[in-house]
Amino acid sequence: MRMFGRSVVGHISRQVNRQAECAMPLSFPEAYQAFEKPLPRGHGSVGSVRDRSVIARERSFNHRLSQQRLQGCGKTKWHWAECLSHTSRTCRLPFTISAISLILLCSTLQAQVAVEANTGYKTPEARATIAKTLSSDERDSRQRPKELIAALGVKPGMHVADIGTGVGYMLPFFSEAVGNKGHIVAEDIFPDFLAKAKQLTASKGLKNVEFIQGTDKNPSLKQNSLDLALVLDVYHHFDYPAAMLAAIRAALKNNGRLAICEYYKRVGAMGDPTSDRAVKHIRLDEADVIKEIEANGFKLVKSDEFNPKSQYLAIFEKQ
Repeated sequence: MRMFGRSVVGHISRQVNRQAECAMPLSFPEAYQAFEKPLPRGHGSVGSVRDRSVIARERSFNHRLSQQRLQGCGKTKWHWAECLSHTSRTCRLPFTISAISLILLCSTLQAQVAVEANTGYKTPEARATIAKTLSSDERDSRQRPKELIAALGVKPGMHVADIGTGVGYMLPFFSEAVGNKGHIVAEDIFPDFLAKAKQLTASKGLKNVEFIQGTDKNPSLKQNSLDLALVLDVYHHFDYPAAMLAAIRAALKNNGRLAICEYYKRVGAMGDPTSDRAVKHIRLDEADVIKEIEANGFKLVKSDEFNPKSQYLAIFEKQ
């Protein structure tokens, strides 16, 4: 069947190599034996021309595989496309084994990681309640937007993206900082949030803001267009962080910066000092966020506490 042909296998191989992770901790012999099926005589029996061809290809594949060690972690970056196509050509791999293997691999690559954080955003009614907190009058004292703009180093003429803009809370501050020659992209995946953000900018007469509805895997930003991308209290909502980071990285200019302003994953970080909400709601704490982002094509420039015992600000440069 074509759905398990070279095109699908090639696609999965590219996804695995982009993730630069080996989610299947098997050695080469174990992996090969898992796919291997003995051949009938005359189709690879000892001494036959076909057998010599199989052995030569196996040795060549084994040699190439041994050269593909990931730096720093000692894991192997598998070229599954070659392995699967090799076994299917020479060993008549049963359809059921290849299907199960591909399904398991796909499920690993597509796992959502922010289910807990996103449960309150499923319906328009729930988002309407959240929108009130995002635009409340007391947020300025808690979020300190002008101090955030200064910490980000936003200057006139810059092109900036507010990823997960929500109701557009930061847009007036960005608009003033970049000026008439600058440009702001306000992105969100929810049209009702974007509608509120548009109302806000219209009421303030902001002319340098563009709105984009992205997806949970792609913010749909123009490539090589941004000096800075801000992810404010949103990184823990990324269901597919690797895909999102790849898209943001592509949208940044050379030496463009990604800023993550995020809650700590610690007791008291969100509201009441005794509340464990942040422990349950936030996916990763600061150190692991930095590690994850640096593994996806960025280099940390600096990371400092922004709101004491609540939020940190980490700034990365595109590599």
